[in-house]
Amino acid sequence: MSLHTKDLKFQSTWASVGTIHKGEVKVARFAFTNVSQRVVTVSVRQTSCDCLRLKTQQKEFKPGEAGVIEFELDPSSLSFDIQSALTSTVMLQSEPEHAYTELTIAAVLSPGTAPPR
Repeated sequence: MSLHTKDLKFQSTWASVGTIHKGEVKVARFAFTNVSQRVVTVSVRQTSCDCLRLKTQQKEFKPGEAGVIEFELDPSSLSFDIQSALTSTVMLQSEPEHAYTELTIAAVLSPGTAPPR
């Protein structure tokens, strides 16, 4: 098992969704390219928060194919009474390489409701 995948090249392994208010759900996106010469399958091995859900349906990426892994951040399961920072991680596994990539999602949790647009 290697720590970081060499098959997938991510533009960034960190994403911020900005400020998220009670009742809101935001999406974190991680763009990447399969830089290998083989089909790569991705799966989520572990998340550090139940507030994250994998939104991306595609699991296999062909050589040279670009893709985006998306996670919904829904803080409704969290309790927060003051504005606070949230940093959550996801371990993404890629096969057949048996490698992992750690993705980090950051947000500012605001206890108030979203201002009108």
